[in-house]
Amino acid sequence: MNDVPKYPNHIKDEIKRRGYKLNEVAKALYISERTLWNYCAGRRAVPRDILAALAKLLECPISALGDEMPLSDRATQQSAPSPVSPVPPQSPPDLSIPLAVEHVVLHYASGQRSIFVAPEHHTSMHPLAIEAYEDVLTLAWEAFYTSCAQRSASAVHHWLLYLTHMIPVASGPLQDHLMALCCRFLQLSSVLARDRSEFRKALDDINEAIMLAVALQNTELMASSLYRRAKVYAKQQQYSQAAQDLENALPFASRSRDPLRCYISMFLAEVYSLLDAANTKLFEKSLTLLDDVDRAVRAWGVLEGDGSFVKVDVSGLYMIRGDVLRRAGQLKEAQQALLIVQQSLPKEFIRWRGNLYHSEAQLALADKDIESGCQLALQALDFVDATHSRSNTVEIERLYWEIRQMEPSHPRLKELGSRLGIA
Repeated sequence: MNDVPKYPNHIKDEIKRRGYKLNEVAKALYISERTLWNYCAGRRAVPRDILAALAKLLECPISALGDEMPLSDRATQQSAPSPVSPVPPQSPPDLSIPLAVEHVVLHYASGQRSIFVAPEHHTSMHPLAIEAYEDVLTLAWEAFYTSCAQRSASAVHHWLLYLTHMIPVASGPLQDHLMALCCRFLQLSSVLARDRSEFRKALDDINEAIMLAVALQNTELMASSLYRRAKVYAKQQQYSQAAQDLENALPFASRSRDPLRCYISMFLAEVYSLLDAANTKLFEKSLTLLDDVDRAVRAWGVLEGDGSFVKVDVSGLYMIRGDVLRRAGQLKEAQQALLIVQQSLPKEFIRWRGNLYHSEAQLALADKDIESGCQLALQALDFVDATHSRSNTVEIERLYWEIRQMEPSHPRLKELGSRLGIA
């Protein structure tokens, strides 16, 4: 058995040096002792908000705990880039201006989202309650990639209501922790809305997440929130807005953990190819970004996510690489990239298997192979139906209309149209 820690750190040493016991620190951080032990042993990545609270408790810099990428400093973030304004109804805060936490508390205290009656003031929460939030997030994200995430939408909604109810009546580290959790739940809620093609709600939720990230001045939450909003813009084919959000996210992501940085780089590479596939400079930028991710994956192996995004591995990287190469007209190289995906993609990743068939269908059509394009589109639809993803169904519908323009009388086209409910 390999006992080498995945996330080496000096947390246990620093706790001991300061004269604390593990159970005392766990209680102060509102986490279970088991969770803290996993952090100390390097078995689990430490969330950025927990790391900041721990450093404050131990009165030491974050670097003393073994983290090489410090959290943002409110005093040094004045020149942070400002994200592009989204479509109405809500304008996000300028990321270069730290938003007072008090403003966020007043936003939630107004009761616009919460349906609960406010209890007395809270300064603590049972560690198992915090762990329950983390477990719900993890399970919901796993469902998103492996089955039907919409089944968890109601639970996510109710947990969000409770979180936004608790923020105004909490204080100290607990309030910051609840705001960070709320930000992550809002990101998930936005993704679920995007998957249903409810883009207005998706933008409302992700703009609220950005507000929380700015209030906390949490670089990782800023980067991940901008990344999620870029996804919403891209689904609406607003590629310029998506590219600007991703470019704004990169400086924050450079101070975050590798999985998030890699995911933003991969998606920016894809968006550049969608902006203008014939633009040589953009194509070179895309390949440079993907090569950087490739080096990280090969150096460290699979980069595990933390419940907010799936792991970064060879299959995910080469699926995007294949799409970028196809759009640039390099069909042979694109086929080789997708072959790597076929050989490495885990079977339980239902959503990604649908994405793979969709990419292969697009490649077949680029090669004028209508028969294969239709067959692969039908196979992609099997997986899309299994995840109940409306936004991915729309992608298959676009394939249908593309094939119809190429060869309207093809017999397979009628079968695809019937499956899609298109006359």
